[in-house]
Amino acid sequence: MKQRRPLAEVQSIAATLLEHFTSQGLTCELGGSLRRQAPTVGDIDIVILCESLDDVDLPDWLEYSRCGSKVAHGIMTLEDGSELGVDLWSARPEQWGAFLWYITGSKELNVIMRRLAMAQGLKLSQFGVFCDDVQIDDGTEQGVAAVLGMDWIAPVDRQRY
Repeated sequence: MKQRRPLAEVQSIAATLLEHFTSQGLTCELGGSLRRQAPTVGDIDIVILCESLDDVDLPDWLEYSRCGSKVAHGIMTLEDGSELGVDLWSARPEQWGAFLWYITGSKELNVIMRRLAMAQGLKLSQFGVFCDDVQIDDGTEQGVAAVLGMDWIAPVDRQRY
């Protein structure tokens, strides 16, 4: 079971990780409870705009339990000896918006959105909105929402679902 920590406690760690990637010229975004600004955070999720994590200099201060081209799961040992999970995900430009919806959540909102897509004969995944295997969103969060006929919801407002 993940140890949940106060948001403020994890924000500086997340900022350090984001700086690690942006200093390489990469676009990246927080996901999960951090992006939703939830009161407590269980781990850090970061989506990196890239073809493959193989092309990214990953932080060497994380101990990786899984490290592939699309996802890396790392553990950071904190000063008090406890551990904090860090999940890194790669997303291509056309996947960016759908991936941010998926990784930001909430889980309940993701279920609602997938049901909405199914009701329209569409398929929604972290890779995009598809009709007959053709992606029909524009790769942005707003584009995913528009295709589903819904308004874009700010990440902080996704916490209520």
